[in-house]
Amino acid sequence: MTDEKQLQEQADEEMINQGFQELLDSYLATKHRKKVEIITKAFNFAKQAHKGVKRRSGEPYICLLYTSRAHETP
Repeated sequence: MTDEKQLQEQADEEMINQGFQELLDSYLATKHRKKVEIITKAFNFAKQAHKGVKRRSGEPYICLLYTSRAHETP
């Protein structure tokens, strides 16, 4: 693997994890029952299932999966 590709994968991983943490923080700020373990398991499953998959824009595929959920109203 080239250094450039490896750096891009690391940057993608950081962006994905940061986005998920923001989603989790938003969820924890709500009055919903807290099911963090299930949400985290589902996220990790989806992250693995979509690993290496990119949109035409070059953005990792999973990013839209969790950002679209973050913008829904409870």
